[in-house]
Amino acid sequence: MKNILFALAILAIAGCASMQEMRETKPILASSSDKPPNLLAQCILQKWQQQTVFNVYMQPRGNGFTVYLDGQWEVADIEQVGSNSKVLLYKKSSMFDAPYKKYADWVNDCL
Repeated sequence: MKNILFALAILAIAGCASMQEMRETKPILASSSDKPPNLLAQCILQKWQQQTVFNVYMQPRGNGFTVYLDGQWEVADIEQVGSNSKVLLYKKSSMFDAPYKKYADWVNDCL
């Protein structure tokens, strides 16, 4: 029994990825927008808050913002490029990937 609990604990820890580790992977969405970063980030924040039961946060990052869910399951980095913005969306891989495709759709709604 102890061996099973130990194995489950190792699997749980191995499945946890930090935002920085997610940023080292290929984003599931990379796009640009004519909106400035603050407006694009606010739109993504509001869309996600309206559509999910999870807490959603926004914080400054470099010359833009990061919008993310509790547990950092979805992370959207919005950066200023000239007078426009680019957004990179990352997600943690899981067995339940299908529902998370909607987060990319909600980001696209804001572009």
